[in-house]
Amino acid sequence: MSSNSIEGRKALYSEILPIFREDFDKDFDFDHVKYCTRNLFTDYEFEYIDEKADTKEQIYRLIWVLQTKTDEIIKKFLDAINEGYDWIVKKIKAEYENNSENTKTFVTTLRNIQLANQIHTDYNVHRPDPYMTLVGYLCLLKIDRPNSVVLFGEPGSGKKWLAIDVCSDYSVMKEMDFKFFWIDCLNCTTAQDYYDALLILRKKLDPQFFYPNSVETSLNEKIINLKYRIECIPKLKCLLILHNVQTKEVAEYFNFGYKRLIITRNKNVYDSLSKKYSYKMSLADSGLDISEFYLLLDKYIKFNWRESQISYVNDIYHSIHGDPYTLNIIAQKILKEEKSNWGEWKKNLDKLHILDEKDKQCVENSLQKLETDERKLYATLSIFPHCAKIPAKLLATLWKKDLTETERIIRKFRTTLLLKIMTIPDCDREPIICCLKFVASLYIKNSPDMQSQIDAEQLHCDVVDYYK
Repeated sequence: MSSNSIEGRKALYSEILPIFREDFDKDFDFDHVKYCTRNLFTDYEFEYIDEKADTKEQIYRLIWVLQTKTDEIIKKFLDAINEGYDWIVKKIKAEYENNSENTKTFVTTLRNIQLANQIHTDYNVHRPDPYMTLVGYLCLLKIDRPNSVVLFGEPGSGKKWLAIDVCSDYSVMKEMDFKFFWIDCLNCTTAQDYYDALLILRKKLDPQFFYPNSVETSLNEKIINLKYRIECIPKLKCLLILHNVQTKEVAEYFNFGYKRLIITRNKNVYDSLSKKYSYKMSLADSGLDISEFYLLLDKYIKFNWRESQISYVNDIYHSIHGDPYTLNIIAQKILKEEKSNWGEWKKNLDKLHILDEKDKQCVENSLQKLETDERKLYATLSIFPHCAKIPAKLLATLWKKDLTETERIIRKFRTTLLLKIMTIPDCDREPIICCLKFVASLYIKNSPDMQSQIDAEQLHCDVVDYYK
């Protein structure tokens, strides 16, 4: 077996390049080499790399693009930049020929992550801004305090995919000694659920662990005993990733002094955890930007859609407000057919039947947090296109309420993840403008129960009267 073979499969240039990102950060300027390497990139790849003025982000983008290339292309890139950056090239080629133990561990861990998350591996699009922010926070964590990053995002905002992406980053892996332990806390609602999750964590921390199931011991005693055993384990350098955290109590339950990434869709969890002990990051208003949507389409669509469909793509993107989950659904279910009538899809976005049971349940859970009268008010929003920007003053008229009360209700709808607020009032009392979440819009437009609560014809007349 050759010296650059890892677990029987040769380590690729694309796999080891991220190890040298910090070297590129120290002394590399893409402007110095972009003309001599131009022929190695497509027009779109070159534009993606070249459009950013921020050097650090540009290097991330360069490495991400190179990672999609063959070893032959990457070697040509290294040869092309050798004259000005021979010290970087020598380090990369030397590591390629003879992997260090550090590189072997990184590549093995990376491959395991990719294998365990195949859909993410195939279709993930890097999101530089939140990616770099989360990498920065995770690398600041300490085993004592602050030992946690709280990542908040609404359903479909891409929290988990961002976390997987960042946990594949070399600097994060090295900081966590290449050890990541995922615990899904979605069903942590009973003592038995807590016990089962603790048992999973205990086994992850020590794979040789065997815990006898004693019928004589009460469940509460088992939990206390198991927590004590976990606390007694010498602290590993690792990252504990708590996914689907529903309550603050769940987050505190799994606080054993390890570095933690807490992923939640519950704003109350995000708000309640102390800034003194955790870094906070929100994806609430962070969707895909237009170039990231283009890259997403490139993952799914195998024909050159940019030549004939770019205007439809732009319209669809802006009408969805960059929502990652919805754009992903559209990319995989609608636009991948070359003969698909994109114009018809664009016109009929409000009528698409793309909601699965998980989508419906998310909306229904949010609606259950509203009072009966509030649900009826929310149902009135179904008369608007999903992309409409709706002024609070108009809703005050439709709801027959004063502006202050209307804005209070809108904020509650936002808190329950049912709409977005486009404009926050400033000191001059500029009214709120809001818009529907695409998934929620589809739900209420196609829900007989929601439609039965409104007089759509009269509401349309009221809108016309408002604008007269």
